Amino acid sequence: IEQFKRYLLNKGKKKVTVNRYLEVISKMFNMAIRNDWAKKNPIEKDVKFILKNDNKFRCLSFEEQKRLLNVVKGTYLEGIIIFALNTGLRKSDILDLDWEDINIKINGDNTMHLYINKPNKNADFPCTKILYNYLAHTPQENRHGAIFINPLTKRRPKEIKRAWKTAKRKAGIENFRFHDIRHTVATR
Repeated sequence: IEQFKRYLLNKGKKKVTVNRYLEVISKMFNMAIRNDWAKKNPIEKDVKFILKNDNKFRCLSFEEQKRLLNVVKGTYLEGIIIFALNTGLRKSDILDLDWEDINIKINGDNTMHLYINKPNKNADFPCTKILYNYLAHTPQENRHGAIFINPLTKRRPKEIKRAWKTAKRKAGIENFRFHDIRHTVATR
């Protein structure tokens, strides 16, 4: 197994990928033990997972956020980023949203809450003024179907890799993934 691990690394596989292979092999040995086909799992004591020290945790500074929002102003990416910065939702969940999935309620204490009603994803978020204003300024006739529409394809975007990469480059932001917006929200 150690030889296999070295082989994968020498082939250029990433550490996380090699760890996934080891997890699968370990699971196979555990199943074999349960079925009396093996006595022990060599990965438990004899094989070590690769420690990842890639420091992927990154937050957006307020200055970077300002530059990024200036770059995407007026584009469909602006709304996606505003939504992410104000809810901490995953990119796939944001791109999946329909107007019918959201509901904003103002409570008796004048706090706004954004309710997202999707199967297995029901959530309640305090609704910031920024997010409320973004949603409120969408014309009523456009409030059906997908919230975010790619203007080129006239469809819900499946992925935003190219637009995201371009926006980051124009804003001068490096080493920042879309998922890091979740880290930014959690940290703030």
